[in-house]
Amino acid sequence: MTKSEYLSRLEKALKTLSEEERKEALDFYAAYFEDGGTPTDQPEEAAERILKENKENNILLEEKKENQVKKSNINIPLIILLIISSPIWLSLLVAFFSVILSVIVVIAVVPIAFLFAFVFALIYGFMMVPVYFPRALCVLGVSLFSAGITMLLFKPCLKLLVLICKGTASLTCKMWNSIKPKKGV
Repeated sequence: MTKSEYLSRLEKALKTLSEEERKEALDFYAAYFEDGGTPTDQPEEAAERILKENKENNILLEEKKENQVKKSNINIPLIILLIISSPIWLSLLVAFFSVILSVIVVIAVVPIAFLFAFVFALIYGFMMVPVYFPRALCVLGVSLFSAGITMLLFKPCLKLLVLICKGTASLTCKMWNSIKPKKGV
């Protein structure tokens, strides 16, 4: 098959392409012939391959354009609303975390307070034995009571602290995810 026959048939098979893309494909094959090469496939097969590649490239270009449009789509009304309402939501946020921090401190301090009560009552009770024995027994009883309360409260308070911290972290993530821009949207 001659160069002109091949290019003529290829041009007819590529009629659905734009003028620029068709010219590019024809120039490629014309240069191939000029370099002394002969295509191994028929013009229709080459056209089919070119059309398929062109279609895939167009799909990729469209997806890329859509992604660029989606990425540049900033929710400006939401940003303006957040800025205008920041004195309100920022105050509520600080109050919320202050309450959470206070609850954590109280829950953590209760077993520690009973532990210190145990230690100091134990020391005071042993110091009172030579001075006034009935008072020493009473203080040592309070010491043992404090030790028991410490052991009873330690594990539940620790679990409660972990639960509060995880819940606060989860709630914070949900709040952040609700206002931050979503990828691909």
